[in-house]
Amino acid sequence: MAAGLRSLGVGHGDICGLASETRAEFYLADVGVMTNGSIAAAVYTSLPAADQVKTLRAAEPKAIFVENPRCCRRWRARG
Repeated sequence: MAAGLRSLGVGHGDICGLASETRAEFYLADVGVMTNGSIAAAVYTSLPAADQVKTLRAAEPKAIFVENPRCCRRWRARG
């Protein structure tokens, strides 16, 4: 995960969003972000999608890990 983030240009101190239920993949992404020296900004998935988008926009992440394609489509529909 850390090597993938580096290849995308995400570096030390950059913010990465995490939008996922608590599951194994969430922790893999979180550890990858930390190993890369980046900062993880997780959103509560219980929030409405519009609030999740608003929260992550405020964090200005350089990359975002999204749980699944359905979640990604829902976010795109809200800008």
